[in-house]
Order: sequence, then C-alpha cells, then structure tokens
Amino acid sequence: MGLYTKTLLKLEKANQMAALYGGFLLTAKSGRERAYYFRLQARWLRKAEALDARLIGLRRKRGRRGA
Repeated sequence: MGLYTKTLLKLEKANQMAALYGGFLLTAKSGRERAYYFRLQARWLRKAEALDARLIGLRRKRGRRGA
C-alpha cells in the first residue's frame, strides 16, 4: 500500500472520529463533558486538515513526476 493510500485511509478515520465526537457533543450532560468532547473533536479536525494538506502535496508531486 502506497503513502497516498495510507494517508487517505488516515484522513477517512480522522473524519469519522471528528463526526463521532460531534455526536457526543450533542448528548453531553455537563459543561465539563461538553468541553472534553469539543477538545477531542478539535484535535481530530486539526489532524484531518493536516492530512488533507498532505494529500494535496502528494497529488502535486504525483503530477510533476508524470510531466
């Protein structure tokens, strides 16, 4: 499995986790619990954003190689 495919799978996982914690935010019983899930969701969203940027870079690199 190549680097591009591995990164794509990690991005899918990060998006799933962000959505999961977003759902937990709606059912949180206290402010402290809500803040905890918010921090977890924010961490996964940052990770997803970084992986997305990496995929864009890999696509550009792949395009230059073919030129």
